[in-house]
Amino acid sequence: MKILLSLLFVVLLVIGCASEKVKTSLDIPSEHIALAAFNEQVTGGLPSAFVKRKRYINLEMHKDQNYVNIVDKIINTHSRIYVLDKRGKTLAAFDSTGKYLTKIDSRTREFSNIADFDVDKFGSVYLVDGRANRVLHYSDAFNLMSFKIAPFDIDVIDCLPDGGFLFGLSSWNERDNKHHKLIRTNGFLEAVNTFLYYDDFVDHNFWITGYRFLKTDKETFYNKPLDNEVYTFSPAGDVKKRYTFDFGKMNVPQEDKKEIDTKVSRYDSYRLLSEFTFVNEQYALGRLWDKRKFRFFYADRNKRELYLEDLSATNELSHIMDFDGRRLLTVIYPGEYNENGFKELSDDARGHLKAGGLVLCEYEMNAE
Repeated sequence: MKILLSLLFVVLLVIGCASEKVKTSLDIPSEHIALAAFNEQVTGGLPSAFVKRKRYINLEMHKDQNYVNIVDKIINTHSRIYVLDKRGKTLAAFDSTGKYLTKIDSRTREFSNIADFDVDKFGSVYLVDGRANRVLHYSDAFNLMSFKIAPFDIDVIDCLPDGGFLFGLSSWNERDNKHHKLIRTNGFLEAVNTFLYYDDFVDHNFWITGYRFLKTDKETFYNKPLDNEVYTFSPAGDVKKRYTFDFGKMNVPQEDKKEIDTKVSRYDSYRLLSEFTFVNEQYALGRLWDKRKFRFFYADRNKRELYLEDLSATNELSHIMDFDGRRLLTVIYPGEYNENGFKELSDDARGHLKAGGLVLCEYEMNAE
């Protein structure tokens, strides 16, 4: 009898595992984008046909010092530009002209680090402290309102209009929702839905590139490198569609997605999506890790043209930071400024860079 019960337990365990695997496949519309078949062109800037207008934004300094030094993420919303410096443990807010408004930094001892942040529909800021596993809620004036202990390890956050969240979870998470890649929670950080799972082909110790949620008025985009699949969500947090980007012979084989430190040289032949990717029926844009170098791309889907950033010299597309479906923001560092690579800069922007300041370039896109 004991043997029979043991066998029954094993059968149930196998069935349970099989059921778990079924959940990894989302029943949503899917689209395949074969970028390997597109005609490639190298460009030092976006072709004028795609740009409606362009402007430069000088980020205000204080006593010849920048409020942030290394820009890891920008969100352009609510007539504010939010700039994250992870190494400096600082989140600064500027108005749409670049005038400094306020900042949060670790000197307040409210957090240990900033893994990610997002801004909700009211202008409140939610900050993820990855070291202390907390989600902190700040007012639009950057006053700490509350915080919650997270029951899982979080990489990235997206605020939903109902007060809940989408979270990209860390591959090394050993607490609640272990092995889950992407989950939706309520405002109490309780899981409401799960979407994707980590498989065996993941490296917990080697991050080639970071990632984030990219939000527009109509949808939110999610891609977790090294997978070349972009998922879109409605503003309410419902999964809508999957886009699979295909780089042909340059796709990363499954077996090379783990133990990467022993296989880095193989990536001299690989191309993959990096950080964030936007896609609609007309075009796609974002950043690639292309043969071990970061590179902006713009794909005209109708003409099957792939425009790739010219890597021979730093230019305005070298550090793309945000795209809201209409406006693309990039950052120009003063140490990278040169006369040849930035010929279209305004005199005001040139002067600000020479003084050591940071300049943002905002492209307003022509394509709908």
